[in-house]
Amino acid sequence: MNLLLGSVKVGKIFGVEVKIHNTLFIFFLLSVFSDGIVMASTLFPIIFGSVLFHEFAHVLQARKFGIHCHGVVLSPIGGVAMLEMPRIPKGEFLIAFIGPVSSFFLAFMSLLFIKLLMFFGISLDAENPHLLLTISLVSFKINLMLAVFNLLPIFPMDGGRMFRAALQIKFSFYRSTEIAVYFSKIAVFAFIFLGIYTINPLLIFMAMFLFLCANQELRNVRGY
Repeated sequence: MNLLLGSVKVGKIFGVEVKIHNTLFIFFLLSVFSDGIVMASTLFPIIFGSVLFHEFAHVLQARKFGIHCHGVVLSPIGGVAMLEMPRIPKGEFLIAFIGPVSSFFLAFMSLLFIKLLMFFGISLDAENPHLLLTISLVSFKINLMLAVFNLLPIFPMDGGRMFRAALQIKFSFYRSTEIAVYFSKIAVFAFIFLGIYTINPLLIFMAMFLFLCANQELRNVRGY
């Protein structure tokens, strides 16, 4: 359990402590097993940079609401900015929403760079791929997946927080959290079933991580 929930400090950016969740290292090892060391070594720094950009979009948006960030933890599914989240639904919704927007932005910029490279005659050659084109393609796919995945109404994804904010139109903060967490668990079990059916250990692993995070979210608000 400590292995799945722990993290390693790597430094500070803009005064905010940055940590790497242990699951990101486990993801790297699983990626090595599934795709080989070369592809895994390409994926890891791009995931790291993309998730870092995504999380600091949350941090900067939160500062507009006068909200302090205690730290950022990077994980394979988008990381977590440890913010003093506002109990005002609009504030939580906007802070969460900026995450997928930032990832869509990076995906769009990666696609523009791909088009630029192709304009200068660099083609998609599967046998002898160009390094910059390969990195740009991987960046485009990763950021697009981060953006879409984070829109899912599942904790701790941004979509889960946006879902909770929307529920507060009718329910209390605590009850909205309960509903969002229960919905998250249903979705997680669906992911586990899909992972078993498709024999995808990465999907099963990420579903287990989501389950732990959803439970943690409910525990965090029980005293509220």
